Order: sequence, then structure tokens, then C-alpha cells
Amino acid sequence: MEGYLVASDIHGDREAFERLLELLGEHHVESMLVCGDLQPEYLGPTLIGTVEMTLVRGNCDSSYEFQSVGKPVPPLVRRIPWHGRTIVMTHGDRWPGPYGLSMREGDLFLFGHIHVPRLYVDPNGIIILNPGSAAYPRGGSAASYAILSPERIEIRSLWENTVLQGLEIEDRSAR
Repeated sequence: MEGYLVASDIHGDREAFERLLELLGEHHVESMLVCGDLQPEYLGPTLIGTVEMTLVRGNCDSSYEFQSVGKPVPPLVRRIPWHGRTIVMTHGDRWPGPYGLSMREGDLFLFGHIHVPRLYVDPNGIIILNPGSAAYPRGGSAASYAILSPERIEIRSLWENTVLQGLEIEDRSAR
């Protein structure tokens, strides 16, 4: 599948990270987007090197941790063109919403930080996705992650792999 596994707030939890790696294969996606708070020092360079990841830095990620595993310090915000849309990814501690980030209708705003899954379309037509926390969920939610495909977004429980929320989207790549 041409898409991404989206995770956030892993906080160095090896068991949760290894589960995410299993789920990459189950969903046939090759890349992971991590919305901050990976804390790579606890995972180690060998485990981190097993997957292609696009990262943003979270409030619990230090430059020392990334240097200790031989990875560059990720930026606070990333813009990724994807199927006629722009994915804007941040942790959520500095930019808790899409405002001021030059986004347009149909773009995706991905964030973490709150440890609670969220999936909705805001009044400006921007798709808001927080995959929840893979390691330390809050607010009664399950540990979770998201699958992003050109036609659908799903937030799924980490351990049961059941759909918690879903949203159909239009593949805009032909535009």
C-alpha cells in the first residue's frame, strides 16, 4: 500500500516500537511518520535503523539522544507533499493546530503531544490527525497509531489492531 504508518509519543518504549515495526509489515507500508517524542536513545541505533522514518522533534527529544544513536536532530516542523496534498507534521507542543502554517483545504495536519487520538476535518477543510500515543495513552484511550493511505485514514489500537476511528478521503494525485 502506498501510505504511511503514523505514530507519536513512543517515549523509548521498545515493546511498543517493535509492535509498530510488525504493523508496518501487516499493513504493507514501508515508512513511518513519527510526530515527536521518539526518545531514540532508549531504542538504540540497531532497532531504529530497521525502518525508514520521517521524524519531527518532540518536547522530550533531546539533541544528545539523536547524536548518541548517530541520527541528525529532526526539525520541529516538516512539510511533505503527498498525493496532491501537503502533510504538515509537528509535535503539537509549539503548534497545537494548523493555524499560521500556510495550509489549505484538504491538507493534513499531523501532531502528537496530547497522547489522545484525534481525527476530524476542521472548519477550513484541513484534516487533523493525532495518532495518539503508542506507549502512554491518556484520557481512557488505548495505545494507538494511524494508517494513512491515499483514500482513507484510520486510527487503530496498537495491540488489537482494530479500527478506532476512520475517515474516507479523496486521492488527489490525479489533479
